[in-house]
Formats: sequence, structure tokens, C-alpha cells
Amino acid sequence: MKSKIINKPSISVLMSAYNSEKYIAEAIESILNQTFKDFEFIIFDDGSEDKTKQIIQKYAKKDKRIIPIYNKCNIGYKGFIRNLNRGLKMAKGKYIARMDADDISIENRFQIQYDFLKKNTEIFLVGGSFRYIDENSKILYQQINNFSPEVIAKKLPYKSMVHHPTVMFRNKGKIYYREKAIYCEDRDLWLRFLTDNKKMIVLPNILINYRIHGNSICTNNNNKQMIAINEIIKWYFERKKYGREISYQKFDPTSLINKYSEKSEQISDSIKLKFLYKSKKNKEFRSELRKFWMKNGVSKWPISIFYYFLSFI
Repeated sequence: MKSKIINKPSISVLMSAYNSEKYIAEAIESILNQTFKDFEFIIFDDGSEDKTKQIIQKYAKKDKRIIPIYNKCNIGYKGFIRNLNRGLKMAKGKYIARMDADDISIENRFQIQYDFLKKNTEIFLVGGSFRYIDENSKILYQQINNFSPEVIAKKLPYKSMVHHPTVMFRNKGKIYYREKAIYCEDRDLWLRFLTDNKKMIVLPNILINYRIHGNSICTNNNNKQMIAINEIIKWYFERKKYGREISYQKFDPTSLINKYSEKSEQISDSIKLKFLYKSKKNKEFRSELRKFWMKNGVSKWPISIFYYFLSFI
């Protein structure tokens, strides 16, 4: 399929970036190099203080499918949600695809998801499997998921099943992320899809390489995210039982901002070590774990001693 500029592309790709100069070029190229070419690529620079804006400008000059939006200043994590909502309002595509500024999409990702949604008209959202990579794009571990709509409907309230950067969904109705669902705005949206009886599926196909680093949300805000998830699950069950959210208005998301003081670098290191252990790279795992102990002390991750001895079995 040849690249072309049209008023209504098949897919609208949404990306929000902040101080992403280290990874964003690779992320953008992975979208531009998709085998499926009929898309618009809406990129928000959320007031970056590094060279993120210049990198976006460089690619926007080369490829007219890129629609760059430059915010004057950064307003924290709320800015990420607001950017996505602006993108949803702007999107002209039949389908919406998400992309993060530090990940890498597999080159046939869009073709797989587009073909699936076109063929399976009863499915509203399709996600996929992924590989974890580190700061240097080294593969750490792969997460193969295969969840049917029935399994998602049953288990999503209790388990994270739909990985945000892998999704593509139909551009129908008033879809928006909620700012009160800070750090887990995606799962809140999936649970609202579930409330509306929208069917979702997760394919075993690997669609992206998902980067783990010290500034990523899953490492930097892990404990805050868990508190927020408990809230959005509560809202889901309130909708199911009472037809409305009783506790939503009372919840103050800013109360999460200053909770917990774990260093993101420390959490990121422990997560990468878990991936090394799961991938059975035992010698490398033990070597990196000893470095972690020397740097942080065993008390920072007590269960690591258990993993260490298991790695010899």
C-alpha cells in the first residue's frame, strides 16, 4: 500500500512525548516504517526541555503524515492524559492506535490489527503481546498473551490484561481518558468499555518492543499506580452494582503525587533483574544481581536472595 495524504486515513496514531530525545527517533521511525501506510501520526510534544521538539520537527518536515502539536509548557502527568484526549478529538481515522515515545512498533503491527478489526466487526479493541527491552534496546523478556473477549470480560477487573501501547480500537462515540484515573487511565478506559459491553481481545502476536527505564511510568510510579488501580476497580463495581460511580467525585488524584519515595532507578533495576531471571539467563542474572546488592544493599530487595539461589537449580 503506497503512502498517500488523505482527509480520512484508516488509522490515527496518537503519541505524547516529554523529554524523550533519547528514544523518540526510534519510536517515530518504527511507525513510519510500518508495512501499512495509510495513517496519520499525531505527536504531542508536552513542553519538553531537551531536543524532543527538534527531533519531531525534523521528521514532520520529511513526512506529511505527521501532525505535530507543540505545547508551550509541561503540566505533569495530567498533560499526558489531556494530550491523548486532544488527539482523540482530532483523529480522522477509522481506527485509533496508541504509541509511546520510548517504544518500538513491529513493522507489521498495523497490518495485523487493521486486518483483524476489519474481519471481526464485533470486536471493538485489539491488543497484542510484546517484548520488554532495556535502555539500549536489548531484549529482556517477552510477554505472550492470548486473551479472548470472554476471558477479558471475566478477569479484567482483577488483572491487567490489555497493554496500552499495543492497542488499536474503533474510532466510534465519545471516547476519552479520565484525569482522575491518574497512572492507570488506560485500564479505567478498558473497564468503561467493559461496562458498555464493548468486546476486547489480546492476540499472541508480538506487536511492540516495550522499553523499561528509570523514567517510565511502570517503574517510576509503581506504588502510586497500584493505589489508583484499586480506585478504578471500585468505580467499575459501583457502576455494575448501582449503575453509577458513588466514590468517583470524592477521589482526589493529587493525593497520590507525593506518596512513596522509591527511587525510580532502583525499581527499574529490580524489574530488569526479574526479566533476566525469567528468561533463564542465570549467569548474567547472578552477575547483575551482585552489582545491585553492592549498589543498593540486599535489604532493598530481600526476595532477591531467594531468586539468587533458585538460579542455580
